[in-house]
Amino acid sequence: MPDEPLQRSVLARLRDELGDADTMRDLLSSFLDEAPQLLARMRTALAAQDAPRFHVAAHTLKGLSATFGAQQLAEVCRDAEQRARAGDMANAPQLQQQAEDAWQRVRPQLEAVRDGGAP
Repeated sequence: MPDEPLQRSVLARLRDELGDADTMRDLLSSFLDEAPQLLARMRTALAAQDAPRFHVAAHTLKGLSATFGAQQLAEVCRDAEQRARAGDMANAPQLQQQAEDAWQRVRPQLEAVRDGGAP
């Protein structure tokens, strides 16, 4: 797992590909809004022991996290996704907590970039 919650090189590459600071800010804002909703879906699925829904939420959050350089979060979600796809919810509570913790570490860094900081 990467040491830093945010892989700034991923964000810099995305910014360069977009070529537009406003678009980058809008996309980061969307991710910052959507990630807590996906974590909530994971919590709901966990409470219901609903592996398919847990899988879908973890899969979606994994992809978004990787896109925006939140590699620690993406890696936890990848593990959660794979286990849930196999119907294995035994470690889901720990993975859920790890995802929540990874989000709390990376969120302020993403907010800073959105608010004008360098990726």
